[in-house]
Order: sequence, then structure tokens, then C-alpha cells
Amino acid sequence: MMRAIVTRYKGKSLLSLKDGESFLSFRLYGEDSLTGSIINGRVEKRIENLNACFVRLCDREYGYLPTSDIKASSTIPVQVVKEGKGDKKPLLTRQLSIAGRYIVIFKDADKPVLFSRRISAQGRQRIEEELKNIKPAGYPLLFRANSPGVDFSLVSEEIRELTGLMDNILSFYDKRPDYFVLYSPPDALIRDLNDIKLDELDEIITDSGEDYQLIKREYYDTLPEEYKNRIRLTLYRDELLPLSVLVNLKAGLERALGKRVWLKSGSYIVIEQTEALTAIDINSGKNETRSLKEDNILRINEEAAKEIARQIKLRNLSGIIIIDFINMSKEKNSERLIKSLKKALKEENSGAVFMDMTKLGLVELTRKREGKSLAEMFGESRFSEG
Repeated sequence: MMRAIVTRYKGKSLLSLKDGESFLSFRLYGEDSLTGSIINGRVEKRIENLNACFVRLCDREYGYLPTSDIKASSTIPVQVVKEGKGDKKPLLTRQLSIAGRYIVIFKDADKPVLFSRRISAQGRQRIEEELKNIKPAGYPLLFRANSPGVDFSLVSEEIRELTGLMDNILSFYDKRPDYFVLYSPPDALIRDLNDIKLDELDEIITDSGEDYQLIKREYYDTLPEEYKNRIRLTLYRDELLPLSVLVNLKAGLERALGKRVWLKSGSYIVIEQTEALTAIDINSGKNETRSLKEDNILRINEEAAKEIARQIKLRNLSGIIIIDFINMSKEKNSERLIKSLKKALKEENSGAVFMDMTKLGLVELTRKREGKSLAEMFGESRFSEG
């Protein structure tokens, strides 16, 4: 079962998910973020050749909206998709959405009903049957991973709540002044806890009184009773044994930030991140490649494929990912390797998509960017208490 650990790193909250002895992910929360906020933006400038425009969000900030089909000086509701970085301005969208624990409601979408890829076929069927008994929301809905596992009355209640929020935004935005914040999402820590499947979570433990109160108020107290009775929320207090030491957080974070990842076979993978792409190389390590039979090379490659799928999610890698597996001469082995890689990516729910395998044996994956990578969060720093 999974354990969610919330502690402090240089004055910021750090959420770590751990399954047994293995860390599954890390997320660092710092300064206030506009991501997810819906704001009455004012169109400042259209850029016809880029099919885009700049939209002012407040006196000090404006964002980039990929559409030019709007008149300058118009006031429109926009949502911040991604924070700005360096010279890049925040990325905006007009496809408004509001996320709850069980559903995401959209202003518009290609389909009226969508499902998380983590929902089974049986779960989808159950939701579709339940939807026949409730009033349509009037907006497209995406059912999240936790929606099939709870009493559907809770899902229906959230549909009504989020429908009301979207109605208010669309009905009254033109009566609000420029730069008015029409919707602020929950705290980022709470949003990430809502992403965890309730059936997989065993405990939330924190040594921060502030985070404990936030989690209790906005997450734990709103859980269905059956999960309150099963999921523990613990405020950890032990001056002699800090929480970070208890869970071996320093070593876990250092491994996740390291370039080299050892495999049980004695081989290892090397992960190099650049601005353009991420390169992953498989090295036979303690195994002499020249003396290895093709079946053994395939075994090492498949072991590496499984670990790579885990590392992509753990490090939150995105963009283009190039993998250089150990060369194999038999086409059937290459095909088996690709099948194993695709299976591992799906099982880890990594979000990475297989694109191609070149004649040189290089595998190309892509993954949509979702926040900062682990390396971007921590830079060259290493974990230290405080």
C-alpha cells in the first residue's frame, strides 16, 4: 500500500509517495502559483503571424494565448495552463476546466463524457449506467480514477457543485472588472492528493503542523467515511528521529536525482536531461557485452525498459525521450522489447507515448509536460533537513 509523506524542504512543502521501500514520486511546493486559475484577462495585442495574442492578467503580468481570433482590448475569461519560466510568459487557454476529486468539468470538449485511463472497462460501464439516472450536467465531464470506487451520490454531488461554479463563471464574467479572479483552484498539495487512488492509499504522515491542518481540513475531512476509517492521517512528532530520517528520504531523493540507476542484473541506465530532450542509455555494467548471448541482452533490455517506465514518472520527464538500448541482431527480439516497453509504460501509468524505433535501435518516446521535472524542482541541490 502507498504512503504519502509530507515534510519540509528549505521552507517549502515536499510530498513524497512511497510504496514499501520504493519512492514513486516527489513534488515540491513553493511560491503561490496561478496554474489552474481562471481570470478575466484583457487582450493586449494580437500576433497574426503566430496565431496568438497576449492577454494581461494583472498590472504586472500577462500571458500567451494560442489564438488570434479575438479582438484587441476584449475582456475574456482565460485559464492559466502553465507558469511562465524565464522569458516565457504563462500559457493560457480558453478551454476552461474545473477539477474535483471525482470529476473534471469542461466548458466544452470533443466528447460529452470522458474517462481517466486508470478506470477499468467495468468501472466505465458502471458510471455510464449511473449517468442514466441523473440530470445531465450541461457540460462535458471527465471521470477521474476515484469516481468508480465510491457511492455515486458523492460523484453526483460534485457534478452539481462544479456545474454551479462553471455556470457562475460563464454567466457573470462580463460583469466583473478586468483581472478579476473568477476561480482559484485548491492548494496544489491538495490537488495532488486528490490524484491518488483512494484504494491504493494507506497513510498520510506529516511533521508540519501547518500542512497537517490543511490536509485535514481540505482533504481528509471530506473523504467518504469508509476511507476515513482505512486511511490514517498522522502528525509525526519525534525530535530524536526526524520524519525524513525515518523514511530514508535523503537517500531516496538522491537516487532519484542521480544520473545512474543500477539494475538487479548488474547493468545500469544513464539518464541525461537537456533543454531539447532526455537521453537514456543502457549499459551492460558488470556484464561483458561481447560475451553475452542475445537472450541475455534481451533480458537486460527488458529489465531496463521496466525501470525506465518507473523513472519517467518518478522524475516527471517530459518532451522527447530517446532510449539507446543494447543492440540486438534479431528482429523478433526488438519487437518483443518494444512490446515489453509499452506494457511497462502502461502499467506505471507513466503518460509516455511510444513513437518509433529507428534502424539504429534508438527508441523515441514523448510525454506531455505536467509541471516541473524533478531536476528542475531541486536543481543541483540535495536534500537537507529544514
